[in-house]
Amino acid sequence: MDKYWLSAENNSEVFHQYMPTLILEPKLYRPQDLCFMEEANLVASQKPIFPWKGKLLKSNIRHELGFIPVEVNLVLEHFEAIIKNWENEQ
Repeated sequence: MDKYWLSAENNSEVFHQYMPTLILEPKLYRPQDLCFMEEANLVASQKPIFPWKGKLLKSNIRHELGFIPVEVNLVLEHFEAIIKNWENEQ
């Protein structure tokens, strides 16, 4: 699915839980461009967070909606961003 139809989390209290996070523009996103809240600790600096508050969606439903699993390279890039952020605070 290549349509831009979902909003991203914009609550600053949520962002503080997953620092560093992306600076977001007020726009709509494609499902493949977002991560779920339970994935945010792995990729929050690389992908906007989808503000889903309900039960965890089954993987086949996520796939049909256009969400993609977290990729290892994004996790590594996120951890590099965490380290850089920590080093800058020292």
